[in-house]
Order: sequence, then C-alpha cells, then structure tokens
Amino acid sequence: MTVVDLDGTLLCGNSFRWFTRYVLRLAVRRRPMAAAELCVLLALRRLRTCSHRRLKWHLMKIADIVLSADDYSAFARMLKERINRRVLAALGNEQKIVIASAASDEYVAPFVELMGWRYHVATRRPPSGKYSDYIECRGEMKVKALRRMFPGESITAVYTDHVDDLPLLAASSGRRVLVSPSASTLMTVSLAGLEPELI
Repeated sequence: MTVVDLDGTLLCGNSFRWFTRYVLRLAVRRRPMAAAELCVLLALRRLRTCSHRRLKWHLMKIADIVLSADDYSAFARMLKERINRRVLAALGNEQKIVIASAASDEYVAPFVELMGWRYHVATRRPPSGKYSDYIECRGEMKVKALRRMFPGESITAVYTDHVDDLPLLAASSGRRVLVSPSASTLMTVSLAGLEPELI
C-alpha cells in the first residue's frame, strides 16, 4: 500500500488553518458566541498557553454545533482545489492509496471519499468523549493505526513532507518520498539512512 500524508504533502498548505478559518467564518454568522469562544482559544494559542492538541479538540466541538454535513462536503471540495498536482501525478495508478493524517477525521473522511479513495487514518475523538483519551494520529500513532487497519500488509511507499513521519518512512519497505521538505527534515531522514526521493 502507498501511504500519503495530507498537509504539506498531498495538499499545498495546512488544512487545519483553513478549517479553523472556515469554522470561524460560519460561526460568526450562525453562532456568534461560538465564534467568540474560538477567537479566545486562538488568542491563547498565539500566547502559547493553549496547546495545538487542545485547540483542535475544542475546534471540533465548536464545529459540531456550527457545521452541517453539507458544510463538510463544501470544505472537502475546497481541499480538492488545493491538491499538489505533482504529488497526485506521482501517485499515478497506485492500486491502494491510504491517506494518513494528523488532521481531524471529520473532514478528512469526506475529502478521501470525494477523491474516490477508500482508506484513511486520521485523528478521531475517543468514544469516551474525554480529552484525556484524545490522541492525535501522528508519528508512531500513524504506523499503529495502519497496522490495526491492515494487519500483516506491507507499506510499499510513503509520501510526506515532515520529520514527524520518520516512523512511517522507516516502516516502508519500498519508496520514501519527501515532498518539498525543509532542510532539517531532509537531513534527519538522510541521517537515518532512509535514502529519500524528492518531489
């Protein structure tokens, strides 16, 4: 299977930032108090008194009361317009593409469906509904999620832009493709002896 990161890899940019602005814009019109709450959270994040994980948790709770299924579909179409065409072309006729992202499942799922693909792993809120149980799908967690979904199946290619995906790159038995990586990401991956290709 071919595993593809979303933000900065398949997409030319960061879906979390786009989604935050999308939710805020709709909240201003539909739920002003929710918009005010989100603004406070963004300010706290800027002051570094709120973690990215906590901001994401609260953003999705706000999205629950602001967005409809149609809004998620509209956002998926926005994401499709921001695809990195070089990566899409490189994927060619890959038989089994799996999107693996730290982004929230609520908007990754409709995007993957819109693209006509079948599989993805992403950050999901826990059945318990507790923040303490909320784990982002990044680093080793991506690999674990893929192993749970496809036990015994090998990863034959990985596309990513970020050093967070080093465990995923190491898990690949075939190609390791870095998409517009930073100098530090390229150095880290190279020093790990993983011999990446570049896009």
